[in-house]
Amino acid sequence: MSMEFTQILLNAQSIDASARKYAEESLKQFQDLNFPNFLLSLSGELANNEKPVDSRKLAGLVVKNALDAKEQIRKNELAQRWLSLDASVKAQVKGCLLQTLASPALNARSTASQVIAKIAGIELPRQQWPELIRSLLSNIHQLQSHVKQATWLFSLMCVYAMRNFLIAMRNFYQLQFITTSVYAMRNFLIRSALYHALGSLA
Repeated sequence: MSMEFTQILLNAQSIDASARKYAEESLKQFQDLNFPNFLLSLSGELANNEKPVDSRKLAGLVVKNALDAKEQIRKNELAQRWLSLDASVKAQVKGCLLQTLASPALNARSTASQVIAKIAGIELPRQQWPELIRSLLSNIHQLQSHVKQATWLFSLMCVYAMRNFLIAMRNFYQLQFITTSVYAMRNFLIRSALYHALGSLA
C-alpha cells in the first residue's frame, strides 16, 4: 500500500492527463472515506527519507490544503475538522512533521515547516500544542547548521509572525525561556533572525 500510495502521488503530477485525473480522484476518494488515515498516510510519506522528493512534497502540500483555505468560512470548517480528530491521530501527524524538519531534503523540510505553521495557527490560539516552541528550541541545538537556517528558523518565524500567537504567549516565563535560548545560540544569523521574528510580535 505504501508504494501504491507513493505512485498515486507521483501520478498526480504526471504530464499524462488521464493518469493525473485518476490519481487526483483516488486521493479525493481516500480523503472522503477515511480522513484520519489520509492525513497519516500523507504525513508518513512526507517524513520518509526513502521516498521520492516529488511525492513527499506533494504529500505535504495536500496536508496543508486540507488544513487551510482562503475563504474564511471554509477556513473555519477545515480548522474544526482538524480539531475534531482523535488526539492520537493529530499527535502522529505532528510527530511526522517535526521529524521531517531534520530531513536532508530541502523541499521536504520547507513543506513540513509550512504545515507546522498552519497547525500552529489553528492550535496555539486555542491553548493547544504548548510543547511546540519548547520542542523547536530545545532540538535546534542538535541540528546541522544548514538545517537550522533553512527549516527550523523558517518554522519559528512562521509561528512567531502570527498575531494570534500572542494569546499563547502571555506567560512571561515562556517568553523569558525563548529569549534566553535565542541568546545562547552561537550562530549569529539564526540569533539575529529570531530576535527579528520576536520583534514582529510587538
